[in-house]
Amino acid sequence: MAPTVHQSTDAQSTDPHHLTIIFIGGGNMAKAIASGLLANSYPNHHIRVSEPLPERIAYLYDRYLTLNVLADNHVVLCGANPESSPATDVIILAVKPQILHPVITDIAPTLHAANLLVISIAAGIRTEDILCWAGAKDMALVRY
Repeated sequence: MAPTVHQSTDAQSTDPHHLTIIFIGGGNMAKAIASGLLANSYPNHHIRVSEPLPERIAYLYDRYLTLNVLADNHVVLCGANPESSPATDVIILAVKPQILHPVITDIAPTLHAANLLVISIAAGIRTEDILCWAGAKDMALVRY
């Protein structure tokens, strides 16, 4: 079943033909996937990245001038209004396995607020654990 396309509150992200994708984590795996999307003409305003390390943010800005990279998961997910529904269709969890639990716990309320697809690329973390940490047994989750 394809995820429902949510209309973003961001004026640039109202194209119903492209899903809005958020990467939580801006490391090498996220960079590889995002660069592949961009190289295949995926609209850059439909891709956002949350990355806490300032040097990695600077690197991503330098490499991909038009990519939206922010240091706050909640701002990336919901924009300026943390009470709003997520302006996204797909969340890709691209963080190191050892920090996945606190990241999911932190964004769990957002995961409950919308019908979206969550993809985890964290190695060695069981699907059951991700669902438990999110408190959302019915969440659409793909573990890659």
